[in-house]
Amino acid sequence: MNQELKNQWIATMQAHQDADRLVQGTWWSPETFTGCFFGCAMQTQESAVEKAAIAMQLPSWLLHYAEILFEDLPVKEALAFPVEMLKAIPVDSTFTNLLKTLIISSLTSLVAPEDEEVLQLVIDCMEFPTEENVSKAEAILADAPSDFDQLALRLVRDLSLDSLLDLHTCQVWAHELSSIDTKDRFLELLAEAKV
Repeated sequence: MNQELKNQWIATMQAHQDADRLVQGTWWSPETFTGCFFGCAMQTQESAVEKAAIAMQLPSWLLHYAEILFEDLPVKEALAFPVEMLKAIPVDSTFTNLLKTLIISSLTSLVAPEDEEVLQLVIDCMEFPTEENVSKAEAILADAPSDFDQLALRLVRDLSLDSLLDLHTCQVWAHELSSIDTKDRFLELLAEAKV
């Protein structure tokens, strides 16, 4: 997203916010001209996130993540979130490491002291997704009983399948992690995304 496009979308979403067109729970209502973050942005119920990704020149996984956060926020915060998010986006960023950073941040907020070794396994697999690291992590996590261990195992397997940037997998992880991450932490990590 270049600066001109960023400014255009900030203005568009600010206009929707000012006109009280943003609502949770509905993609787009042509009768009331209201909708969720990307339904309202694109004024459609069909493939709104994918259309927004093309129009905004942003990765669709990022927009799915943002949409889920929008829907889960308290109403007042949700209405301000689209403009806040767009303002936080660094110009011309590739977001190469942002998804991994979000996952690590979210998992770190969940980790209990006894799970720190598991977290390190996941981080190692994300930073160095070698067959050796993945096999080691799968062996350790396969019989692990905790929910955290099972979440970590799913992530390691997704990494080993090289599917982390697959749209469906990203949607699943976005949904999983949006319940953990806070809006403020997301905006902070987004603003720090590498160019």
